[in-house]
Amino acid sequence: MQAAPLRARWCKGLRSAGTRRLDAGEMNYLRSEAQRFRYQYWLPAALLAASPTCLVLGLIAFAGSHTTLIAEVVSVILLVCGIYIFPAFAFLSFRDIKKQRKLLRLDLEIGLVERFEALSDSPSRIPKKASLCESALESIEVLPGSRFILKANNRVPPKRIAAEITETAPPTPYIETSKQPTTVRRTLVLRAFTMEELSEIMATAQRLKKNIRIRFFFIAWFILVLMHVTSGMSHGPLRSVPTDIREIILLIATVIAADAIYKFYRLFRVAKLLTQDLRDGHLIVVAEHAPPFHTFEVLRHSKLIWSASAQPALWRHSRALIRRSDYLADLNL
Repeated sequence: MQAAPLRARWCKGLRSAGTRRLDAGEMNYLRSEAQRFRYQYWLPAALLAASPTCLVLGLIAFAGSHTTLIAEVVSVILLVCGIYIFPAFAFLSFRDIKKQRKLLRLDLEIGLVERFEALSDSPSRIPKKASLCESALESIEVLPGSRFILKANNRVPPKRIAAEITETAPPTPYIETSKQPTTVRRTLVLRAFTMEELSEIMATAQRLKKNIRIRFFFIAWFILVLMHVTSGMSHGPLRSVPTDIREIILLIATVIAADAIYKFYRLFRVAKLLTQDLRDGHLIVVAEHAPPFHTFEVLRHSKLIWSASAQPALWRHSRALIRRSDYLADLNL
């Protein structure tokens, strides 16, 4: 049986260093946070209580014998708030609070936290001051159930911050570029993909092809609707529409269709080039021998940056978000 490809998990540019058990103080902190959510149900309750009040006030204002334009506008706003807006906000707020309480209780049941650290053999990808703390991020600890950041640089953040966790192929060892004087500005070396990298490229290409099929369906449907509307404006029920309005509508629709087709072409081209990279099986390692002495890897056909200083490129993270269920399964929970 072939072994499953290894994966590397990332959070805000930091790589997973494994999990650890929550201590007693952290468990008490999570219990207090779960208790705090119990007192937040007042918001959906207040919105539900305000809904019939707005409805009654709107009906009274609308049924007045000397209704003015302002009173009609106010009555319509009150009716819309009472029937649609307040109940919708109350439902969404109630569902969000209930979900967060459930996830925090799940964190308490799991009793683990995953730690993400900066790679020791490559420069930091987050050199500037981060919003989580006053210094550059060196470590983050994430709760697996709620995906909240428990600690940043070993300190609890001032507020709850959600974290996005991605999975990519493990990076290759960072190549330290020689800083000795040399006449060669950079060197190029071919490197074969690892099994994990081939698996990641294949998954990315498959997702792109699925997106291409979906976009093709919507573009074809939009073009058919546009042709039908154009025919209706020429000798159909819409022929009474003024000529200026027809031209504006057709111009806007044409611009939208052209933009959608162009994006569809770019997506199709990237998917095709990634497939060629997959078949090629090699990428280019570029080592610069002049300041700032970077080392990065480039795909041969698509010309996309694959990694820089042993860190995956940002476009790989954007397509590698991991679902909560898969994340818990990876942690054997």
